[in-house]
Amino acid sequence: MSKRTAIRLTESAARFNYRIAGLGFRDGHVLVHRPVHEPFWTFPGGRAEIGGRVEDGDNHLEFK
Repeated sequence: MSKRTAIRLTESAARFNYRIAGLGFRDGHVLVHRPVHEPFWTFPGGRAEIGGRVEDGDNHLEFK
């Protein structure tokens, strides 16, 4: 298995984050979340990895 590294570029105080996110719809609602430490809402997901493939990640959401 090859080693994977998270994509993250840093220049001064600015930082580029490459994220993968999913959209979940049910009964006219869209799934979003707000991390406790952030002032904004986002779609569920995470950072991408160098060399990562869609086939290797979670490609479904389960509503309960």
